Amino acid sequence: MLAYHQSWVEDPEEGIMVPGVYWNMWTTRQYPYKQLEENMQILMVSGGGPQAGVIMHQSRIKHLVKSQYQTPEEAWNAFSSGIPDALRDGTTKSSFLKDNKNRNAPNSGWIIAWVEEPIKPINKPRPNGFRFRPNGWGEIADSYISALTSRRKTPTPKVVDEEAEIWSRSDIGLREKKTLVMSRRGQGLFRKRVAIVEATCRVTGTTSSTHRIASHIKPWKVSTDEEKLDGNNGLFLAPHIDHLFDRGFISFKDNGDLLISPKLPKKILSDWGIAPTMNVGHFNPKQKIFLKYHRNNCFKTAQRIDR
Repeated sequence: MLAYHQSWVEDPEEGIMVPGVYWNMWTTRQYPYKQLEENMQILMVSGGGPQAGVIMHQSRIKHLVKSQYQTPEEAWNAFSSGIPDALRDGTTKSSFLKDNKNRNAPNSGWIIAWVEEPIKPINKPRPNGFRFRPNGWGEIADSYISALTSRRKTPTPKVVDEEAEIWSRSDIGLREKKTLVMSRRGQGLFRKRVAIVEATCRVTGTTSSTHRIASHIKPWKVSTDEEKLDGNNGLFLAPHIDHLFDRGFISFKDNGDLLISPKLPKKILSDWGIAPTMNVGHFNPKQKIFLKYHRNNCFKTAQRIDR
């Protein structure tokens, strides 16, 4: 199966599959120019970042462009006519012509461009000794992939309905779709914006980025696009605290007092070292708006709280 080299992958979380737009520009029609076809499946392999050397996922080639060009502008014309605007990941004519990877591209030659549509996560090491060609393409034996996938102990993660709805939207571009999906997972721009407002887990005090989840106060699925990315709609919480907050077993008053649902067994509090009377510190005015929603709509109590 054909494999393509992703130069850098920032998010090491297993199961992350994000569509992308790619292109190569060559003096001659290099391999796999002739072999690549619309709807063909390929492997995306990371060459750098936290996931270096990992077969990330299996993808389907969509909106394939193969064309000869005489000038860089002709290359752009082929690219822009074949790749829908909403799927260009914000690439404009100016950014395309000035892109770092195009600086050494031939002024005339052949362009191949496509949108990858992830279909199955793999997240396994690439074969020992496997090397990409200088143009970023290679081939991994189908038998190796079959052996990897047959050894999976857990079911292949499925894209959740909420994320599927984002990917299917036509009113926003690919970059916006990526940003919103990553915000659901507590990653990307949302996490950076939460970091401006919050520094530690509100309950445990941990500052470890590995053990802090950027959790939405007003749930992602009921938030507007703006609220999904608003740092004031987020808290840094340790995983077990995020579990309690996300499921409405705990919440917070505006003054920082911890609220505990009567449906949460007291043994959980003692086992996890959570003081029932603790105060987690003040919240800013914008956070208080989102906390009010959480108390009234998420917190598990027979009597809704409006304070």
